[in-house]
Amino acid sequence: MKFAEKLTILRRRRGWSQEELAAQIGVSRQAVSKWESGQSMPDLDKILILSDLFEVSTDTLLKSDRQLAPVTFEDLESNEGDQEDGFGKEIMMADQNPQMPDIPSNKVVDLMSAKRFLEVKEYTAPRMALSVSVLISSVIPLLFLFAIRELGWLGMAMASEMAVGLGLCFLLGLVAFGVYKIIRDEPLVQPYEYLEKESFRLDGQAYMFTEKVKDEWEPQIQRQMATGIVLCILSPIAIFASLFMKNNGSFLLIGVCVLLGFVAVGVNFIVRAITLKEATDILLQEDDYTTSAKKVNKVIEPFAGVYWTLVTAIYLAWSFLSNQWSRTWIIWAVAGILFGALSAGINAYLRQKYSD
Repeated sequence: MKFAEKLTILRRRRGWSQEELAAQIGVSRQAVSKWESGQSMPDLDKILILSDLFEVSTDTLLKSDRQLAPVTFEDLESNEGDQEDGFGKEIMMADQNPQMPDIPSNKVVDLMSAKRFLEVKEYTAPRMALSVSVLISSVIPLLFLFAIRELGWLGMAMASEMAVGLGLCFLLGLVAFGVYKIIRDEPLVQPYEYLEKESFRLDGQAYMFTEKVKDEWEPQIQRQMATGIVLCILSPIAIFASLFMKNNGSFLLIGVCVLLGFVAVGVNFIVRAITLKEATDILLQEDDYTTSAKKVNKVIEPFAGVYWTLVTAIYLAWSFLSNQWSRTWIIWAVAGILFGALSAGINAYLRQKYSD
C-alpha cells in the first residue's frame, strides 16, 4: 500500500479534513492534498511528525509492504477503541480515546440532509447551466440582425433603428427567461446556503455517502468539463474564417454569433460539471470550501455583485449614447478578463492574510 493511501486512511479515521491535518503539522492544505494524491512526499521531519500524530511507526508509513485496513463507517462514527490493521501484529493507535481536533460544530449535517442537498444540486445543475447559456446567447439575435441588415440577406431592407429595437427585444426576452429560471430554482437551494458560508460537522454516515457519490460522479464531471473546454477552444474558428471573406465586417458579426453559440454550449457543460463537483466539495469542505476559503468568499461575493452591476451600467450607458451596439459588446470580454485578474489578486491576498 502506498504512502498516499495510508495517509488518507489515517486522516479519515481521525475525522480530520485536509486543512485540519495541515494546521497540526504546519503546512498548507495544498501540501496535504499533494501527499494524498501521490504528487509529492513530505520531508523527513514531517514524516516524523505524522508518525507521532497518528501513533504509528515510520516503517508503517513508508514501507509499501505494510498494509492498513480501509476506513469504515465505525471508524468515522466512534472515537472508542483501536482498530487492528492488516500488517502483522502492529497496533494502529495506542490511545484508546483519540481526541478530535477543535472543529467548529455549530451544525451537524446528517445523512438525510446530505442526500437532499446532493439531490437538489443534481436537479438544479442542468437548469442552472441552461440559464447561464441563455444569458450568454442573449446578445446573438442583436448581432445577427445587424449582420443580415448589412449583407441584405433574405431581401431584408431593415433600418438601423429597427434592427436595434428588434434585437433588444430578443435580448431582454432571453435575459428575462434566464433570470426567471434562476429565481425559480432559488427556493430549492436557499435552505442549504449555510453549507457554503458556515463551518459545520459532517457525520460519519453522511461522509461515507458523500465520498461514494463523489466517486460515482467523477467520470461524468471529467467528461463534461472536457467537452465544455474543447467547445470553448474551438469557438474562435468562425471569427478567423470571417477574415477571409468579402464584407468581412458583417461576417465578423456572424462569426461572433457563432463564437457565442459555441461558448454558450461549452459553458453549459462546464456549469453542470462545476455544480456537481461543488456539491461534494461543499459537504466535504474541500478546495474552495475550506474554513479559510469561506472567509475569503465572504469578501469576494459582495465585490462581484458591485463589480458586475457597474459593468452592466457602463455597457448600457455606452451603448445607448454611442448607438454602436455591434461594438460595445467588447466591454463584457474586457470586464471578464479584468474580473478574473482582480479576483485572483484579492483571493491570494486574503488567503495569505487568513493563513497568517
